Amino acid sequence: AGMDGGHPLGAGDGGGSEIALEIRLLEGRVKARLAVCAQTWLPLELTLPVCGDIEKSTYGDWGSLGSQCDVVYPLLVKQVASGGGDNEYRAHVGQLLVPPTVQSSASSNSAASGGLDLFQLPTVPISPPDTRYDADVSPSVGFTQARSGHI
Repeated sequence: AGMDGGHPLGAGDGGGSEIALEIRLLEGRVKARLAVCAQTWLPLELTLPVCGDIEKSTYGDWGSLGSQCDVVYPLLVKQVASGGGDNEYRAHVGQLLVPPTVQSSASSNSAASGGLDLFQLPTVPISPPDTRYDADVSPSVGFTQARSGHI
């Protein structure tokens, strides 16, 4: 259930009780503003500069993505870029997938971490299986540069 369904970790309506944090990565230059619910510490809003524009993401309708785990997730994420582009992501159903490489090492990770399972990045091939290199195609391509500097 989401916030409206009374999930115990739901951020509620906020009621003006939020805390604003200024954050940045260690030795990073970009600062962001993160608003969190003062009762649950769940993120409510993230505002940060991206390629010269300000982007804002809001997180809401917190709930579980399935009965197999108690991980809460924002079922609604809205992203708005000041340069244009509004995106809304709504999760309706979820599934917990554990890659075989993580499953095989879960028991050793669990013991080493005092019973908590540690996340490990799955092994990824350098090129996905459906990717191929065509030496007969010219390496020169046209491009358009966006106002943000993206190509």
